[in-house]
Amino acid sequence: MSAERESDLTAALGRTEGMVERARGLSGVLKERQRSLARALDAAADADVVSTLEAEGARLADELSTAGQEAADLAPEQDGLLAVESALAAQLEAHLATRGDGSELRRAEEAVTVARGQLASLEHALERDRRTLDQLVARLAAAERRASLLEGEDHELAERLAETEQSRHQLQAARAGTEAAHQQASRRLEVAEEALRQAEQEHARSQARADALERALDEARGAAGAELLAGVDGVVGTLLDLVEVDSGWEEAFEAAAGASLTAVVVSGREPARAALSRLRQGGATGAVLALTDSASRRADLSGPAVPNGTESIRGHVRPRSGGSHFPGLDGVLDMLLHGSCCASRGWSEAIDLALARPDLVVVTRDGDRFSSTGWRVRAGGGVVTAAVVDEARARAELARDESGRAAEDRRVARVEVESSRDAAAEALRADDRNEVAHQAARVGQQRVSGDRDLLATELEEIRRNRAELDERIGRWSGRDG
Repeated sequence: MSAERESDLTAALGRTEGMVERARGLSGVLKERQRSLARALDAAADADVVSTLEAEGARLADELSTAGQEAADLAPEQDGLLAVESALAAQLEAHLATRGDGSELRRAEEAVTVARGQLASLEHALERDRRTLDQLVARLAAAERRASLLEGEDHELAERLAETEQSRHQLQAARAGTEAAHQQASRRLEVAEEALRQAEQEHARSQARADALERALDEARGAAGAELLAGVDGVVGTLLDLVEVDSGWEEAFEAAAGASLTAVVVSGREPARAALSRLRQGGATGAVLALTDSASRRADLSGPAVPNGTESIRGHVRPRSGGSHFPGLDGVLDMLLHGSCCASRGWSEAIDLALARPDLVVVTRDGDRFSSTGWRVRAGGGVVTAAVVDEARARAELARDESGRAAEDRRVARVEVESSRDAAAEALRADDRNEVAHQAARVGQQRVSGDRDLLATELEEIRRNRAELDERIGRWSGRDG
């Protein structure tokens, strides 16, 4: 009998046996209920209980009748089943006689069942490995994408590191340049401040000297009665206002001019008379020098009368340049300084010369005076002319201008210092920012390098596991086939 036939026979036999067992069970139940009702009727003593039991007995009798009817209805089916059972039993005996007792079939079925279980297990493992392989493929793709991103990030960080390294040298050079420029600007500022200090001091000194000289000139003018003679016609001015003396010859000129040094110069005889009259009326002291034609002619006729080895005082005194030139002033100077000379070797030589030449007025550069009228040592108080005052004023103006230029130079130097300080500070900040970026790029590169090493290890492990799964899936797929 084929396997299908045996399976159908077994199924039919099972159904038949089930129906038979069901009929037997139902009959047993009915018989047990009948015996239970009989026992209950026998034990009932009370009328109500009897009636109840009777009612229950009637109900059960109905059920029994119904069950009997069902049993009668099932009897043909039972008989058919019994017949089928007998036929199946005969077929089974024949099959057993022909094929054996089915132990080999059962063993085969058990082997098939085991094989099917193993196959199911293998299929489950294969499915699990395939899912794991899919996960590994996804992990591998993600890891490769991450490796690509890390490679790009590493390349970007390397470029940034190179840029910051190059910028570091440039910024450090710029920083050194700005610091050097700031130092130079600071030194220029120090020089400018020192120049300004000296210029201000020079201006203060020159201004103070000019003021002192002007006060001295005003005092000399007052002593000569210039203010008193200011309204007199023909008054030209004091001698000190009209002449200029070479530098260093002021004391010698003062000694040679004597009392005439502070004289008021007038334009002629009549103005001279008027001036003297005004001085007398005012009770003032003073001297007057008249610019006359005779003085001019006498100056033309007289020549230098100084011994060899001495210098004429006249050669170092002249009418003031830049002002109005009055005729006869040179003659007045010739008359005033005629016979006046300066000893070149000091006062001892001047004494000897004055003794030998009593017609001369011998002076020294220090203001000593030796003449037939008397000897004086450093009698001068320092002559001050209007030219000297003007020169002092001009020097004070120059010093003021120089002070102004020095102040402007200092202002410019301060601006340069501030600008260079700002530039140096900005260069320092730029260098610090670049250094921060450089260190950040270096740290980032180290981090990326570490991540790439870890990722390389992970990729190697993923590829190894994938190779193992591919080999195992291929082996199991071949076995499954």
